[in-house]
Amino acid sequence: MNLTKWLRGLDTPDEHGPLWPVGVGLDADLYELPAASPSAQIAWCYGAAGMAPAFAVAAEALGDAELREYSVRVAEGVWSRVRRHDFFSATLCHGMAGVLLIALDFAEREPYSMAADVASELLGKLLARADEQAPLIFRDHEPPDASVDQPAFLTGTAGVAATLSAAASSERPRWLAPFLFR
Repeated sequence: MNLTKWLRGLDTPDEHGPLWPVGVGLDADLYELPAASPSAQIAWCYGAAGMAPAFAVAAEALGDAELREYSVRVAEGVWSRVRRHDFFSATLCHGMAGVLLIALDFAEREPYSMAADVASELLGKLLARADEQAPLIFRDHEPPDASVDQPAFLTGTAGVAATLSAAASSERPRWLAPFLFR
């Protein structure tokens, strides 16, 4: 079984589209345990938002049209959820900036999708999170009620700034490649 089929076998759809569990456990003999409940968390680092571009990259590499369609279906589910989601954080890894990058990527590659509208909405929401009184403008907010000012790329202001730069540019930033964006 190839990896994409195995991952697709772990999805559990809701009314919006496929979702995945946060993890898959192994027993003492290294056999897969039944997957836990799927997570509706919307983040680049895990969940459907991160799976959509991963499937898109795999589809492109494999020349698999059906897998490409599946990646779009996963992304469309994310766009549907985003409109009702209140992000804890503005950051790249597990916040609004990462999902904005995914929406920008899909808007460029799949112009008929809802991605461009969602990207515009997320950009406005992300800019609204700017706090001129905060030392680094954007804070990482984590549940239940922790706020952290950090310059980190994945979980801090540097990643948010890079995302805003990418959103304002007509050229694809080279720094997207290590994050598996097409």
